[in-house]
Amino acid sequence: MGTYSISTSASTINEGDSLITIVRTTNVAAGTTLYWGTYSNDMEASDFHANSPLGGSGTIGSDGTFTFSQTLKNDSSTEGSESFSIKVFSDSNKTTQVGNTVSISVLDTSKKIDDYTSNINTTGLLAV
Repeated sequence: MGTYSISTSASTINEGDSLITIVRTTNVAAGTTLYWGTYSNDMEASDFHANSPLGGSGTIGSDGTFTFSQTLKNDSSTEGSESFSIKVFSDSNKTTQVGNTVSISVLDTSKKIDDYTSNINTTGLLAV
């Protein structure tokens, strides 16, 4: 029976960063296809670049690994920190998970812009 280990290039990333995921196997035949997916309760597909896959498949190489990458969008929405997880499966229906679930924290790099301006030389009342 094979073993599966999933790791990523980082456990915490900023909006706009790319993430590389590595699936390492032992006693799994080269050429075996595995399937992966991205899961989150607080992120949406629009949080990723349009050309960044949210799921797919990979073929185990002769070295027992396959890798894939994803890039997050650096949007201008101040949302706070978010997170997502990556899971790998042995079947295309993604019902039989293999290996560990990897969780990634995404730091919000957007800055909220104040909707007012002030003049420090102003006297009197300030209306906002």
